[in-house]
Amino acid sequence: MITVLFSTFNGADTLPEMLDSLTRLVPPPGGWKLVAVDNGSTDGSGDLLRSAAGRLPLTVLTEPAKGKNRALNRGLEAVEGDLVVLTDDDIVAAGDWLTAWAAAADRLPEFDIFGGRIVPRWGMEPPDWLLGEVPLGPVYAATDPAWTEGPIRAGCVWGPNMAVRRRVFDAGHRFDERIGPDGTMAYAMGSETEFTLRLESLGFRCAHSPAPVVEHQIGAASMTQQWILRRAYRYGRGERLQQLAAGGSRDARLFGYPRWIVRQWSEKQIGLMRASLRGTERERFRLRWDVSRLRGALAVKQDEAPSSTVAELRPPPPVTGEAPRFSVVIPTHNRAGHLAEAIRSVHDQTYPAHEIVVVDDGSTDDTAQVVEELIRDGMPVRYLRQANQGAAAARNRGIRAAEGDWVALLDSDDTWLPGKLEAAAALIAADGAVDFIHSRCVHDFELAAGGVPEPVLTVEQRCDPAALMGGWHIKTSSVAIRSTLLDRLDSLFPTDLRTCEDYELFWRAVTAARRIGFSSEPDTVIANIPTSLSREDAMVLPRMMDNIEAMSRVIRWLDGHPRQARLRPILEGRRYWAARILLTRAARERRLLEMLGWLLRHGLSRFEIGRAVVSAGRGVVNGENPSGL
Repeated sequence: MITVLFSTFNGADTLPEMLDSLTRLVPPPGGWKLVAVDNGSTDGSGDLLRSAAGRLPLTVLTEPAKGKNRALNRGLEAVEGDLVVLTDDDIVAAGDWLTAWAAAADRLPEFDIFGGRIVPRWGMEPPDWLLGEVPLGPVYAATDPAWTEGPIRAGCVWGPNMAVRRRVFDAGHRFDERIGPDGTMAYAMGSETEFTLRLESLGFRCAHSPAPVVEHQIGAASMTQQWILRRAYRYGRGERLQQLAAGGSRDARLFGYPRWIVRQWSEKQIGLMRASLRGTERERFRLRWDVSRLRGALAVKQDEAPSSTVAELRPPPPVTGEAPRFSVVIPTHNRAGHLAEAIRSVHDQTYPAHEIVVVDDGSTDDTAQVVEELIRDGMPVRYLRQANQGAAAARNRGIRAAEGDWVALLDSDDTWLPGKLEAAAALIAADGAVDFIHSRCVHDFELAAGGVPEPVLTVEQRCDPAALMGGWHIKTSSVAIRSTLLDRLDSLFPTDLRTCEDYELFWRAVTAARRIGFSSEPDTVIANIPTSLSREDAMVLPRMMDNIEAMSRVIRWLDGHPRQARLRPILEGRRYWAARILLTRAARERRLLEMLGWLLRHGLSRFEIGRAVVSAGRGVVNGENPSGL
């Protein structure tokens, strides 16, 4: 059985069409039940619900205290069956809505939270400025039609069309009653988002299915700039509450407000003043949206943060109690002289690897013969070969082929000390929520000299995404990532970046990880090879560009993770400094105008570029000659 649950507050304008669509539903296997909670309506919505009881398998409850989440929690007392489908009082459901939900839940047994497709049902033809500048997801909960079935970020599961397995609620989880619609105009948006993000942080997995479809009724009154900007304010309040729940209360403050929000608000205000003089109407509206959103964030008081007392924070039971299985992925290109040592270092581990996946990225040396000899020696190597496409593409090929529940990365010119995987397994055994593990490294020349440098960061900092984003602290060959975390990322290593592709993925991964583990004993040996790409002087400027592009992509990624928005100013600060160095170097190479145009096309605002130009100019005058980052 499936239970459909929704609440209504003065929804008389949309309820008739919504209820009428439910009468035309094809019943799912096992039947269905409708639970509606009247949240203190004064417009006759309660009477509309009760009049529909003869046409629908309907239970009507009342919750006089205002608050959508309070009403949903009240409705959870009456749900039945294994799947709870949540919706709103302003949708129109497709006829196969519930049968599609039942089939999706059967196809995706490893997931507990689901989002379906939401299509706008416009009450009038939307104006061009609305379709061009309004973010349809935050404003109208419209999903991207390009989303396919499979894992998705929790922040992309939205209230008009979502489903949750009953066992999640049976474990004690409930909606936070301090967030979401509450009968006022200044409520904090994100009632379901807070719920899904909280559950994702505990290990519950989210998936999208485009098969269950609803239309979201959007009236003419909801298409005015005034209404949309009020929505932006509420959206900003919701974002900030989620940031506080994720640790944003530690943000540096200016006049009592988070400094990074004040800075962003000031920049947008300055941009709006400039656009009012010579910008287009669309540019002005987009800036007004940003200003309203940030004003909402500034209005949140620190003591409004959601607390863990909202629900019993009980993680999902593990699928299996088996020990972790590490698939070791080794990309290689013309490193036959080093590859055998790398593979042997995996084979000699005190905790055995499940498999070693070697991806030959178009080598023209003796790589194939080296691998064949090791296989004859009994080493568990799977050898994959492809045309030369770069290290990122080779790693991606190996990750997709991996069969273990963890992927451990090793470059073919690096090696592991014997206890590497045993230390990782111990971290996993100690904390089942760990998704991302890295470890302390040592360079080969340091090991040969008998010395190991002191760590730059503490163990606690190595497990904090904010500290990890503040520098180049993660070495590729030290990393192991849970396969389910890789599933939650939008993509693997970006193949269009020449360098920095590893940090682009690692920064996304530590953002999305439930918990980060760090092994404090050195267990990874990094080779110092003079022909390494990062050491070539001709690559300095392209490497700086890749660095900036990687940070810009992760900044955009953070837009979909409001609980981690406190990390955004860290990367923005690093990106500004990288732009300063890039422009200083470009001036030396007489490529300044080219790089200014490139920065404009790759995510930096005119304000950021202006600051970087002034700072770079001082660097040139002072005789700086940066060689890299």
